[in-house]
Amino acid sequence: MVRLAPEQLPDTTCFPVRETKGTVERLGGDLRQVIQSNRGFGGGGISRHRASLRFTWEMRRPSVILTLLALIWGASFMLIKIADRELAPATLILGRLASATLLLAAIAVVQLGPRATLDHMRGAWRWLVVVGLVNTALPFWLLSWGETRIDSGLASIIQGAVPIFNALLAFAFFREARVTGVRLLGLAIGFVGVALLVGAQPHGKLLAALAVVAMALCYAIGTLLAGRHLRGTPPLVVALASTGVSTLAALPAGIAQAPSGMWHGETIMAILVL
Repeated sequence: MVRLAPEQLPDTTCFPVRETKGTVERLGGDLRQVIQSNRGFGGGGISRHRASLRFTWEMRRPSVILTLLALIWGASFMLIKIADRELAPATLILGRLASATLLLAAIAVVQLGPRATLDHMRGAWRWLVVVGLVNTALPFWLLSWGETRIDSGLASIIQGAVPIFNALLAFAFFREARVTGVRLLGLAIGFVGVALLVGAQPHGKLLAALAVVAMALCYAIGTLLAGRHLRGTPPLVVALASTGVSTLAALPAGIAQAPSGMWHGETIMAILVL
């Protein structure tokens, strides 16, 4: 999974008053249109019921999408644990990144066109390389290696330190993204919780837990760098460049450490889903 800076995503949570009013009016208009269009077919009760369901879905859709995102993101830790049983970390991330690069390249060609995609990459290639290494290649390897020694559940909890590091780095180096007040206090409490979790690990697992913490730090740095230097680059191009650069970085070690025999079916499926 490739992380993007919040500044690169459309603002879907903070609407001006007039835009909010217009959105509600459009939803109300849709509801009336559905009811009126079905009255002539003698099914007024059923039409009202369908319109009500549609209106309810529009209201609940953000929560459903957020829940699905959490399930997909959480499942990735379990799938990494499955693939780690057979593959070395370098081979695992090579399989993940190569398949993701092919998929994103196909989507970019359809949505943006090959020429526009290449133009965007040429215009910001230096920071695309930096963000790709810091935000994808390095954290993928740290997480895959860490999960060879600690449970996937613990890794997912430690990974929650990303917003904590994000706030700390922003406070020190990225003034435009600083967090203050009560939010800063909440992040400080979260940082203490992560520190206690890592410190409670036995000696043999401490280094693996620290690797996952370093992964969270990489994600935070990459997110802030992308927000500052790649704000004008389409998110799809950033994701494609990140996976492409990371694939090249992981290629030598991934091939060298790949098992010689046929991979198990569950390993292949885990990589494809990841």
